[in-house]
Amino acid sequence: MGLLSTLALLHLCLCGNTLAQKGVSGSHTDIPRWCGKPYEVGSPNLDPGGQLSPPEPSPSPMLYVQVQSRHTIYVSSENTGEIIVDAGLSYTHGMPFQNVTPTGNNGTAPFGMLEFNIMLEETDRPLVTDAVALNTTGNLFQFDLGVLKPRLSPYNIVIYGTPVRSYRNQSYTATTELYYLPTKSNGSTVKVDNLYGGMLVSNTATNQSFTPLLPFGFYGSCSLYFNYSLANVSAYKDLGFTAVNPVCAYTDGDLGYLFDWIDSVGLWYQYDLRYSYLNLSSVSDQVPLVKDSEYFLSWYTADEPDGTKDALNSTRRAYDLLKREDPYHPTGLVLNCYNYYFDEYASGADYIMEDAYPVGINATWSRRWNTTVNETYGDCGCDDCIGDLRDVSDRLDAFYNYQAWLGEPQKPLWSVLQASIREDYWARDPTPEESWAMMILSFNHGAKAIMSWDFREMSPLNDAHAEMARVATTPPISHFLLQAQPQRIEVKGHDLLDVAYWTLGGQVIIGVANLDYISMNSSVAFDLPGSMSGVASQPWGSLKWEPPQIIRSQLFVMSAKVVSVTSQSHFKQITASSTYTVVDFYADWCGPCKVISPIFEQLAAAESKPGRITFCKVNVDNQRDVAGTYGISAMPTFLILKGSSVKETVRGANATALRTAVLSAAADAAKGSAKSSASFSGSGQTLGSGSGASANGSRSVSAPVIPNMGAMLSSPAAFAQGRGLPQTIVRFLGLYFSTLFSLEPSRAAEESPFAMKKPGGARVGSVR
Repeated sequence: MGLLSTLALLHLCLCGNTLAQKGVSGSHTDIPRWCGKPYEVGSPNLDPGGQLSPPEPSPSPMLYVQVQSRHTIYVSSENTGEIIVDAGLSYTHGMPFQNVTPTGNNGTAPFGMLEFNIMLEETDRPLVTDAVALNTTGNLFQFDLGVLKPRLSPYNIVIYGTPVRSYRNQSYTATTELYYLPTKSNGSTVKVDNLYGGMLVSNTATNQSFTPLLPFGFYGSCSLYFNYSLANVSAYKDLGFTAVNPVCAYTDGDLGYLFDWIDSVGLWYQYDLRYSYLNLSSVSDQVPLVKDSEYFLSWYTADEPDGTKDALNSTRRAYDLLKREDPYHPTGLVLNCYNYYFDEYASGADYIMEDAYPVGINATWSRRWNTTVNETYGDCGCDDCIGDLRDVSDRLDAFYNYQAWLGEPQKPLWSVLQASIREDYWARDPTPEESWAMMILSFNHGAKAIMSWDFREMSPLNDAHAEMARVATTPPISHFLLQAQPQRIEVKGHDLLDVAYWTLGGQVIIGVANLDYISMNSSVAFDLPGSMSGVASQPWGSLKWEPPQIIRSQLFVMSAKVVSVTSQSHFKQITASSTYTVVDFYADWCGPCKVISPIFEQLAAAESKPGRITFCKVNVDNQRDVAGTYGISAMPTFLILKGSSVKETVRGANATALRTAVLSAAADAAKGSAKSSASFSGSGQTLGSGSGASANGSRSVSAPVIPNMGAMLSSPAAFAQGRGLPQTIVRFLGLYFSTLFSLEPSRAAEESPFAMKKPGGARVGSVR
């Protein structure tokens, strides 16, 4: 996204059309500026203004109730909708909160649950009546879409919440819009998942049912590549890309044949309005030409409006028009500045794209303008960057934080990555290794799509992008990226490693980006949730780092037979992605919990089936919200959940009852179809090499039901290395007597032949 071409073309558009919006943002509008900063030699050094800052915290927490439809739109062919309810405690947003409610005999109790009604504002008709635990977010509630009449304008809905036994002054409200549209008879329909940020698409090819899509592709030149031939469009699609943004529009002439080509190969596209979005009459004229295409994905309005200083209301005006004339498709835009009127420009989008280009810049000197660059002056091609690959992830984190500061529901974030730019701000293009690292960084920090700049020809760098596209856009990796949120891991002592994991059902994927340009050969260990049984597959990269290779990125899947719940939203992800969930509510101080834990893990090893039955553990001291939802008061307690409904409860260390309940659930789970949670197999990519490294095959570990008595008696230490209750008992007794009379029991335990040993001496999930 070249700065010079964008400025020149927008200038021509403004001068040539009297219907275009007037005005620019910021102060000193007579001085050439980018992101509000003067950049020419001799220009003054000025504060650009427009910066967001975190809100001042209150001295005590407030209750911040929010409501939002799960999807940006619903259509009349759907029967059930979902609403997201947040009841978080916040020091920066919300209404006053007292942690007491009245009880009988003039007593009080903690305010733990919020009862609420969600109603249609125009009729006061209730959609949902329920309750939610305080300090929880992302709570989902279903409602019947049949009570609504499909129409093109949105419904206003309102939530009214009070404590279970309310004081008069403790009531909470919030409002939102709900779109329930008539189902289209032709063309595409696209919705955004407001819970996880992914896109769902429908058209004739999907039989009008909604299918998840991870957009991955390029902006591309029409005149130099895409409108040259159908063969070029097909070749691009065949690389493995799922989306494209042709940098042209109907205002450039009759391009109907190009969009017909794109439809014919099944390629989803953003329609580019960058040169006309300021002219609302032109936008309105183009809508009917595009909105009923089979593979039309979204409207792309503004290209770096914060850099070119477009009027602060410009993006919102275009957004409102598009929402009125085509509510069936979302709108996106890209912001180039680190912190310049983010609120105003981002208000005109359903998803926000960032385009920090850090490779080949001088962060303190402008190669183009021959001036210094700092927070108030200059333009180096990457606003407020340090010239590090982490500028990409820092920008995603900043945009996430800005939305949190504003107290708004999070809009999805996309990355526009630097590829081949051909402008003098950048001394060189990224290498394939740097590109892959920026992709993993993007996913690790919450990006839900990747669209790079720009595609003009077949090239090795474009092929490198396609390699990752083929992995990220296909199941199971796409399921993790679209149906869960990344959880970051800090790797102590390794600041240049960026690590995150996603949990879905009984599996975890891990994304690792190494940002060091110096080869390393050392073991790196980090903690993962739950008990991992091994590496199920490795669709990208290599677990083993060997000189002289510099491993830039990797992505692999871990099988977790027992998943440790890390949050309320994590628990909801687990239950939503498996037919049955077996939950062990325990405490570290609970003796009976420790007694029955080996039996629970043995059952998990034998019966866990991705998508059908998942086993998880909830530490009641750390996850009180989850325990409170089910009224857990004694440990251990085991719940058998089908979806979110409790089917059976086992209290205490009752092994017989637990085994009976689990086997019954496993038998029932085997009858139906599994929810999406498949293992990926195929060749991964060893970065720095010319071809993919073979993926590790799936591994499973199972213990025999009847122990091998000969092995146990002849070699008890070796027998103790196995899994199962007999092995656990032998291991316990061996360690007990190994340390009983030792002056250094910890060392004696570590050196005991009965201590558990991992293959190769490495921890499960370690990277070396």
